[in-house]
Amino acid sequence: MSGRRRLHVACTNAARVRRALAVLRAVEVEELEVRGSIPLPDDLDPDPPERRRRSRVLPAAVGGALAGGFGAWVIASQTALAYPILTGGMPLVAPPPVAIVTYEGTAMGLMLATVAAVVIEGRLWRRPQPPGPLDGLLPEGWIVATAAVAEGEVERVERELAALGDRDAIRLVLEQPAD
Repeated sequence: MSGRRRLHVACTNAARVRRALAVLRAVEVEELEVRGSIPLPDDLDPDPPERRRRSRVLPAAVGGALAGGFGAWVIASQTALAYPILTGGMPLVAPPPVAIVTYEGTAMGLMLATVAAVVIEGRLWRRPQPPGPLDGLLPEGWIVATAAVAEGEVERVERELAALGDRDAIRLVLEQPAD
């Protein structure tokens, strides 16, 4: 992120954020992020629809359920076959106990795969980021956008964003570059 500075913009409503995002998208920005205390409209998503990834949680859950069920069935059936006992005409592998173990393995595989997919897809293993300078406005209903702006574009972007509204409606904070 050399030659870039982080710009934080807080707006009171979605219309102002849309205008601020238009200004930010007009220049070369990186790491554009929009946060709010309530669910945001889809048009405030910084990524265009063609760049959004589909969630992989459902396929992971189905795969985990199939793998867990198959693994449990193999363990239950092979355990019955591994112990040579006289069954007196009964089937060597009894379906009801194997079905119970298979069901439990399916449930366990589904849950473990779902938790793993959510942790990976949500990037929950990362350390939490420190709050931004305007994040204190989020509980009051403000919407905060953050972007890394090229050093040469900072003044123009600040000027255009300041022209969007009065001080009570839009607030700007520019982080100083780390030395």
